[in-house]
Amino acid sequence: MKLTTLLLFALIMQVSAAGYGQKISLSLRDARLATVFDQISDQTGYGFVFTNSILQHATTVSVHVKNADLKEVLDQVFRNQPLEYTIDHTTVLVKRKASTLTGNQRFVLMDIKGKVVDEYNNPLAGVNVLLKSQNKVLASTNGDGSFSISLPESGGILLFSYIGMESQEVQVQSGMKFINVKMVSKSILASDVVITGYTKTSKKMMTGSTSTLDSTVFANKPFPNVDDIFKGQIPGVVVSAQSGQPGTAQKIRIRGTSTISGDAEPLWVIDGIPLQDNPPNIPSSSEIKSGSLDNIFLTGVAGINPNDIESITVLKDASAAAIYGSRAAGGVIVVTTKRGKAGKMRLNYSSLLTVGTAPQRDAGLMNSAEKIAFEQGLWDEFSAKAFLESKTNPMVKYPVIGITGMVRSGKGQFAGMNAAQQDAELARYAQINENGYDLLFRNSLSNTQHLSLSGGGDKYGYYTSFGYVDNAGLVKKNDYNRYNFKTNLDINPVESVKIKIGIDYYALKSKSPALNRVDPFKYAYFANTYESPYHADGSYRNDETYYSLNQLNDPLSVATKPVIPETGFNIMREMDETSSLTRKNQTLISAGVDVKLSNKFTFESLGSYKFISNTLNEIFGINTKAAFDNRLSLDEYNKKQYASINQTHTNSNEYLLRGQLAYRDQFGKNNSLTAYVGSEMKASDTKGGYSKRYGYDPITGNTNTPLPPPTDNKTIDYDVLQRYLAAIDRASGDLFAENRFVSFYAATELGLHEKYIFNLSFRADGSSYFGNDKQFNPTWAAGFGWHLAEEGFMATLKPILSRATLRLSTGYTGNISKVVSPQLILKYLDQVRNINGNTYRMGDVLSAPNPLLRWEKTYDVKASLDFGLFNDRLNGLFEAYYRKSDDLVTTTQTLSTTGFENQEYNAASLENRGLEFTLSGRPIVTKDFKLNLSVNFNYNLNKVTHFNAPYSSMGRSNIWEGYPLNPVFSGKHTGIDPETGLYLYQLRPDAVINKSTDLNKADNYRYYLGTETAPYTGGFNVGINYKSFALNVGGNYSWGAKSFEYLPPPASYVGARKGTVNQSTQVFQNDLYAQHLNVRKNASNRWTPQNTDAASYPRIWDPFGKQYDFEYYNPMDPDITRGAYLKNLSYLRIRSITLSYNLPAKMLQPIKLSSVAFSLSMNNFFTFTNYDGMDPETPGATYPISRSVSFGVNVGL
Repeated sequence: MKLTTLLLFALIMQVSAAGYGQKISLSLRDARLATVFDQISDQTGYGFVFTNSILQHATTVSVHVKNADLKEVLDQVFRNQPLEYTIDHTTVLVKRKASTLTGNQRFVLMDIKGKVVDEYNNPLAGVNVLLKSQNKVLASTNGDGSFSISLPESGGILLFSYIGMESQEVQVQSGMKFINVKMVSKSILASDVVITGYTKTSKKMMTGSTSTLDSTVFANKPFPNVDDIFKGQIPGVVVSAQSGQPGTAQKIRIRGTSTISGDAEPLWVIDGIPLQDNPPNIPSSSEIKSGSLDNIFLTGVAGINPNDIESITVLKDASAAAIYGSRAAGGVIVVTTKRGKAGKMRLNYSSLLTVGTAPQRDAGLMNSAEKIAFEQGLWDEFSAKAFLESKTNPMVKYPVIGITGMVRSGKGQFAGMNAAQQDAELARYAQINENGYDLLFRNSLSNTQHLSLSGGGDKYGYYTSFGYVDNAGLVKKNDYNRYNFKTNLDINPVESVKIKIGIDYYALKSKSPALNRVDPFKYAYFANTYESPYHADGSYRNDETYYSLNQLNDPLSVATKPVIPETGFNIMREMDETSSLTRKNQTLISAGVDVKLSNKFTFESLGSYKFISNTLNEIFGINTKAAFDNRLSLDEYNKKQYASINQTHTNSNEYLLRGQLAYRDQFGKNNSLTAYVGSEMKASDTKGGYSKRYGYDPITGNTNTPLPPPTDNKTIDYDVLQRYLAAIDRASGDLFAENRFVSFYAATELGLHEKYIFNLSFRADGSSYFGNDKQFNPTWAAGFGWHLAEEGFMATLKPILSRATLRLSTGYTGNISKVVSPQLILKYLDQVRNINGNTYRMGDVLSAPNPLLRWEKTYDVKASLDFGLFNDRLNGLFEAYYRKSDDLVTTTQTLSTTGFENQEYNAASLENRGLEFTLSGRPIVTKDFKLNLSVNFNYNLNKVTHFNAPYSSMGRSNIWEGYPLNPVFSGKHTGIDPETGLYLYQLRPDAVINKSTDLNKADNYRYYLGTETAPYTGGFNVGINYKSFALNVGGNYSWGAKSFEYLPPPASYVGARKGTVNQSTQVFQNDLYAQHLNVRKNASNRWTPQNTDAASYPRIWDPFGKQYDFEYYNPMDPDITRGAYLKNLSYLRIRSITLSYNLPAKMLQPIKLSSVAFSLSMNNFFTFTNYDGMDPETPGATYPISRSVSFGVNVGL
């Protein structure tokens, strides 16, 4: 300690001596004292101490010195100033002179008092009062919102700043004594600003349907992806998770789905630049089994840092979105990122730590003891008698089900055991209890870091940020990382020119096991819990049952085509010895120049260049089943084992250039006109390749591709060699894609008397995707708005009704379906043909040319009423809409004589009808306490109005005219038949039953049971503020979605053994061989001749055993029997509960911090539903949404 003190003292003395003796060079003209102090401090290390108010009385100085001493420079700087200084060690103390007289000049001051309140007239404490010209804090308001300052008699501009409020400027004139200032919440102002990507306007001037969220919704949230954060926030926007995997894009639908085969996702626009990732498809083949680029990064906005977002505006109808023309059928989401503001540099740092926990529900599966007891019952009923007979007659076959069947039949290591030894062995297995989900899942730790710097002057502004996300997935070996860098620069070199420059870079990385055909969630669901993954010494123990059904019941068939390698199968080996690494890097550079040509005309331009790199590396370790499945197709019937690597990469270059001429005018009394016309060109070029290499060595990175087996004379058969080389050819190839778009557009906004609003827009899009006469697609939109509250006849309602606006709009948008091409599509085959010494590749025509292929179109009409009550303390919005989509591309049957059985045409139509309602308010607003409430509701009815079905009957989810997309057709399950043990289904009222076999006909049972898309959705939010504390509770709900949770196990009679099927099954539970893997607990209450009335699980039988003729008088069609697995996916979820605390301003002033906040969040902890699976939002055996707890810190300087 003494040594440390001595070293510090020596260091201080050295700095002091060096600073005081250091020479100073300055050349400043009319500089503020604060600027001079900063430069002196930079050169000497001396610090300056002064109060915030005294520099406002100082004059600017001009100083020109070279290699001067500190004291010499300070004397020159303080000459003719009302200030004086003293030096204490390395600190310069600045204070006001005893007299305010300097020469013949007298500084005359005036005292100003005032009060600051919010929009509800509640006093605001802690508001900073700044003199704008010097960017210095003069005072802060006290508890009742009052302040007192002194200003020069000439006055000046005061700037009032407060967290969460929009800054206010007030011009102080000579003689003023008192100032009243009303500040407005940023969220209120943000909701009134509408940024379309082409222009900025106000909601008051819009006739279209829009919703805006400000930065408070996105900053420091525990959800790393933007699309996940606004779930339940906006009516008409349904956001649903497809997977709980970190980084996975959400499914977003705005006012329903308006296409059958095209992309129904909305168009994302970032700072005016549409996202247009269009990676080429990777051809599938017998060699490329693992597929393509991981689509985790190919959709959505995974690369955007939510902390960089200033606002998001959702354009929901044609009037709002038609300016985007033929890309806006799915709606438009416009993201505006943060930019710098005038003033000193503001630094903000936030850190968020999140701990994820296992799902809150379990699958209700049997434990080991229950499963072994269940298997014993099956052995006694179906196998024991035949097993005894097989000892004397080897031709007798008997089912071997589960570990109990293996032990009782003496298979493998259990051979030779007596009954007591078998019982002991089964008792040992009953004690193991390895939960498959516990093997796969983990408590994850994730962290998010964000640093931003912003500021600016009169002619410039800047915003720069750095972000990092490390999101460990719920599943082991699953991680997601994101790195962000962003800078926005605004320059106004002259009053008539504004320049905006943006640089945005992000890098995404996702790591996971490359399990390929092994679904880890299915394994967790179906794996028997008595299967331990490790031996006592920690080595891998092979799963004895998961892939053994065929080997146990028909070993000869396994020998012809093995399913697993000779090293066996272990899920943890698959997790540990395979890997998938997906990377995406994107660099976006944009520049915009706005030139004010006159008071009314402005030319606005925007250009951007984007480079995107996507890579995928999948490695399959030599001993894994994934490697066994990814061998050369020639080896599928042998037992060769070798590792392989699959690599894919694409590089894309995208360009955008836009120019528009804008006209803005105020004329007459309260009239305004805004109009603009422009053109936009876009292009994208993508090139890449894919490669599959066999015999991969992970140490050297090289491959040693295995050769086909030679014949007896040690040569390779020519046909075999040809197939081998063809397989090698299929394993690699090039990828490329090109797209070109050109658009012309125009729009206008007319406001008359601040009461009547007219909007009109037009756009024509041209795409290289269509034929010459179908390339351009004109779209338009028109709207009318009427501000009812401004009418004289509404004056009597003014104390209650603060605003009311009626809006009507209509228009067209469009879409492209890329499932079909107007050109003839040829698929190259593996074969070649030699003609006259020339080699020609052979191919098949996949689809005929379609020169009439054209854009899909959506017509939109809506009416809305927007109102505010009690000075906007209560706000509401009601909207009704109708959307009709025509020329939708779908498959249509064609005459087989044409050479094609079906073809894609613009031949279908569908419609969406809906209602939306939003209600928000602040029922309690006092000085210390605020209560904010909001709720939104959405109803959407989707129906196919025209469709020529290429099939003859209503399948479970087939599209059918007169029904919604994603319909559910099946039988109505009514229980278990006590006589047969089969599931019962309700006959239709119009069923025709003339004979017993009519009871088997599917059409006599088929009902429309609902839709997989929830017709009712919405969200809610409760915010409570008490002094420096804030509590926020947000959630969402979904009602009416139906889905089949049909989870057939990997084991079934189809793959169990060869033989004659005497009795097919009605559902998979009937299948004796399906019980080989784990089942739900209710299977112990299965139907038997002794348990007929109380059974909750249907009858089980051996399909190769007795014939019952069930199919003659029972529904057996899977389209009908699937109805027994129909689930209602309705739920209400509390997505987040967040408690935050902001340190008081008085505590922060001494440490020079503007804000310090702490937060604690609970995420996805409470879900209310009748669904009995793991998660109603991601039903089935899939990656579930995890619960998590987050702790955050935010510091502002």
